[in-house]
Amino acid sequence: MTYFVSYTNKEKNKLLDLQESLKKSLITDTLTQLKNRNAITKDFGKSKENLTVVIFNIVKFKNINDFYGINVGDYVLQSVAMKLREVTKKHSIRPL
Repeated sequence: MTYFVSYTNKEKNKLLDLQESLKKSLITDTLTQLKNRNAITKDFGKSKENLTVVIFNIVKFKNINDFYGINVGDYVLQSVAMKLREVTKKHSIRPL
């Protein structure tokens, strides 16, 4: 079987946008928009400089979700992520 597929520029641009979106979703947490484990692994593999990983543990975070609900838990995570971005920009650390 032989297929011939033709795209208009608009369709091609949509496909390119979708491809970029998919690539980003592989290395970015959808809720916080911070880099995820895949990004860290990739960065460590290709970096020639020293990298530092900081791991945060919100103690008893499950209790926040259980008591206040997932929406509040999501808000807490997004707020922490926003504060981390502010700190990295303020102190000239490579952005998250």
